[in-house]
Amino acid sequence: RGDIARGVGLTVQTVSTIVRELEEQGYILSLREEPKGRGLPPATLRINPEGGFAVGIHLTPLGIDAALINLSGDVIESMHSEAPNVTPDHA
Repeated sequence: RGDIARGVGLTVQTVSTIVRELEEQGYILSLREEPKGRGLPPATLRINPEGGFAVGIHLTPLGIDAALINLSGDVIESMHSEAPNVTPDHA
C-alpha cells in the first residue's frame, strides 16, 4: 500500500481505505505468502477476475460479434452471429 501511495501521491491511510472498500466489493484480492522469517509478509494486491465482467458487442451489416470478458481481460465466452439474408445489395 505504501508503494501505491507513493506512486499516486496519496497518503497510505487513503490508499488503505480505498483498498479495503475494493476488497469488500470483491474487485481486488489481498494475498499473503507464507511467512519465511519474523513478521508478517506484506500482502500482494491482485484484481479479482470474478469481481466483475464486461460485454463487448460489435455490430456490422454482416452480423454481430459479442464477448464476455472478466476483470483480468480474459475472454470468458464469445459468439458470432451472421445477419440473415445478407447479400452485397443489403450490406
